[in-house]
Amino acid sequence: MRTMITDGKVEIAENEMKQLRVNFLRLSEVRWASKGHFDTKMEDNMIIYSGSETKRKAGVGMILHRQTVGSLMGYNPISNRILTVRIAAKPWNLTLIQEYAPTNQATDEEKRGFYTCLQQVFRQAPKHDILIVSDDFNAKIGEGRRSASSH
Repeated sequence: MRTMITDGKVEIAENEMKQLRVNFLRLSEVRWASKGHFDTKMEDNMIIYSGSETKRKAGVGMILHRQTVGSLMGYNPISNRILTVRIAAKPWNLTLIQEYAPTNQATDEEKRGFYTCLQQVFRQAPKHDILIVSDDFNAKIGEGRRSASSH
């Protein structure tokens, strides 16, 4: 985690958020160990992250704008490739699923495990929430639910 903080990457990401006027920014391949959250020094935003316990590879995260932090209902750091964040909103709450799929170099077993876990996370999301599933290329719209895209 210290690398992104000390070399200015958090500040760059926060500047992009400010310019784009977005309330959350998803992060892939953060390479931070462990799981948790912290407040940023520059803008007082919150970073939520989910990494590997031992290896500094993969990892996902999300930066929440300081005004959005007050609407945070909770988060679940599932693995170094899947993180969920739930935001109170009107008329429906938002469930954001940040995922970072294994590459072709991963074993078939790793890929199957990832997609099995992702399907389980999708099924367990609250049924009345707007569900936004983001991967490392784009946002996907949940089938059979109220949904939105984060392009």
